[in-house]
Amino acid sequence: MPSSRRRENRPEPLPIRGLLWDAAGTLFEPACPVAETYANTTARRGLHVPAREIEAVFAEVFGNAPPMCFPDAGVDEIPELERSWWRQLVEEVLLRASRDGLPRDFDACFAELFEHFSRASSWRLLPGAAEVLAHFHAGDVRQGIASNFDLRLHEILVGLDIAKYFHAVVLPAETRTCKPDPRFFYQALAKLDAEAPEVVFLGDDPERDIAGARAVGMHGVYAPGLATLLDLPDLISNLEEFDPQRSTR
Repeated sequence: MPSSRRRENRPEPLPIRGLLWDAAGTLFEPACPVAETYANTTARRGLHVPAREIEAVFAEVFGNAPPMCFPDAGVDEIPELERSWWRQLVEEVLLRASRDGLPRDFDACFAELFEHFSRASSWRLLPGAAEVLAHFHAGDVRQGIASNFDLRLHEILVGLDIAKYFHAVVLPAETRTCKPDPRFFYQALAKLDAEAPEVVFLGDDPERDIAGARAVGMHGVYAPGLATLLDLPDLISNLEEFDPQRSTR
């Protein structure tokens, strides 16, 4: 069993039926930091902006961006709407981070960035993720992804060779809602075919992930509060020892 520490008298079976994962920042991360990728891509087009400047601006712009869900759009319209959402965000980041405006041929620059983050090779699983996914899969725990990521996530999961572990992948493009909207979490529970008290939600955003999940009755685990994902099986096996308030700090 994957674990960085072991306890005696582990309860069996696990006291849950389902485990919902957030995606980026919880299960996997960029293989190269986002700011470095932006800086390298723009530099090839004549715009030189330090990665540290992009990093600071990106965090603010991304955090304040409107939800990437389009409840009134047709299904066929959503991929282009998601792409436009990202184009606007990248444009704002670069305009704010640079004193020299946008790089030459911004459209080509954005297309390269969008394609880069569409590839599974541009992402890497966090330490212990593969082992923990396999562990819960072998234990007949239903697992799902519940993320505000865009539709590119489906191919990323396949490329990372982890799509096989998930009973459901729940995204704004398909639910027409975003975290922390309770409707998003209820749809995730329905697709997982589990009741809220039987499900743990693992995420890296205290408000969108943890507070949102708890608001509908799920257990919320703050992923950055774990020393490693390998600690997750022990924590879930001992939910009665779990301190919800401490986990979000």
